[in-house]
Amino acid sequence: MARLTFAMMVSLDGFIESRNGDLDWVLIDEELHRHANEEARKAEVFIYGRRLYEAMLYWGTPESQIGRQDFEVEFSQIWRSKPKIVFSRTLDSVGDSARLMRDGVAGEIARLKAQPGGDITIGGPSLAAEAMRLGLIDSTWSMCSRCCSAAASRCSDRLKQVQACG
Repeated sequence: MARLTFAMMVSLDGFIESRNGDLDWVLIDEELHRHANEEARKAEVFIYGRRLYEAMLYWGTPESQIGRQDFEVEFSQIWRSKPKIVFSRTLDSVGDSARLMRDGVAGEIARLKAQPGGDITIGGPSLAAEAMRLGLIDSTWSMCSRCCSAAASRCSDRLKQVQACG
């Protein structure tokens, strides 16, 4: 049975996104990137909410390969090779290696977890909060970016929302 891991980037001061929802505050060096590559390699499938999926689309572009360090190119290749499930009520379509779902988070995750194979990685604070509220997350993996961001959303705020719902 597969395990569901909530993977996230977090700043030293506990922030997970900037005021505009971007990941532009993330400072990731070679060591952290190589570790992220290893974690991504373990995943059988990535599950994303809309905003994180849109941010991650960069890794499917030629720009993610040209003039990049070998560990960045490696991540791009890993990311492009994995299937993705995107939960969104606003997107009209997703890329070739992705499947768009409007709802049914609990059922889809339960179906994936029941299958043999590698683990499942879920990302995106709102989607992960829903999975956490439903008791579906087996583990968390936080990669701490070596910065203080004073951004908009703290991980602890999202977890409080989950606790209030549960």
